[in-house]
Amino acid sequence: MQIRIHQIGPGMVQQIQSVCMECQGHGERISPKDRCKSCNGRKTVREKKILEVHIDKGMKDGQKITFHGEGDQEPGLEPGDIIIVLAQKDHAVFTRRGEDLFMCMDIQLVEALCGFQKPISTLDNRTIVITSHPGQIVKHGDIKCVLNEGMPIYRRPYEKGRLIIEFKVNFPENGFLSPDKLSLLEKLLLERKEVEETDEMDQVELVDFDPNQERRRHYNGEAYEDRVVDLFIQYPRPAQKYSLDLGLIQQWVTDTNVNVVYVASKIQRFNKYNKFSVVEGKR
Repeated sequence: MQIRIHQIGPGMVQQIQSVCMECQGHGERISPKDRCKSCNGRKTVREKKILEVHIDKGMKDGQKITFHGEGDQEPGLEPGDIIIVLAQKDHAVFTRRGEDLFMCMDIQLVEALCGFQKPISTLDNRTIVITSHPGQIVKHGDIKCVLNEGMPIYRRPYEKGRLIIEFKVNFPENGFLSPDKLSLLEKLLLERKEVEETDEMDQVELVDFDPNQERRRHYNGEAYEDRVVDLFIQYPRPAQKYSLDLGLIQQWVTDTNVNVVYVASKIQRFNKYNKFSVVEGKR
């Protein structure tokens, strides 16, 4: 730095501090005739350099590769480093977990029961064939593995992890077999266990699961349906039978579009234990 004294009036001076014009604040002055023609005395030059990044087999996501002394350089200071951080890209088929590779494989019901062969293209551009022999039943959700077909192990490139496969069995649609063929299939499979029904049992039916049903139930309110059904069941005095107006229920179901199956099951359960009489009301 350089300091200059500047008089601004009688008995008044101003002190000005500025960068030295000779050395540009570096504290060292190089004669123009001795200056390097490339850096003009700045001691550093800008240049482009291509660094080759070698990724070894088995390196993982987030692993770092360091080029020592290849960063910014300043006179009198130790050069910095360039650090490369690996970011693993997602794959359409495989998911990596350590040295293992995970994948899902869809198979048909006939393949699950009678065996199959499935080709798989590996990450190193090979094709392997997954084989399940007849009689080896593959269940939905089964997890099996192929040894030494996973990721290479870092610094041990000739050793590999496992290829882990989760199987998803695709079942056929309803009605894919005629009644005759269905009867023949039943004879080929294991015998079904029959259930002896008793008076204490309630028979129910399966329906397709609707993930929005719970939200609609709270919106429409099964509690509301409970209250309305209770209104139709006319509670009598003691020693009298309950009565149910079917006409009112039919009209209410038509007007409000409520869950008919739920209402019917509630009435059925109520009648089982309370035995009400039916009133043929008018709509």
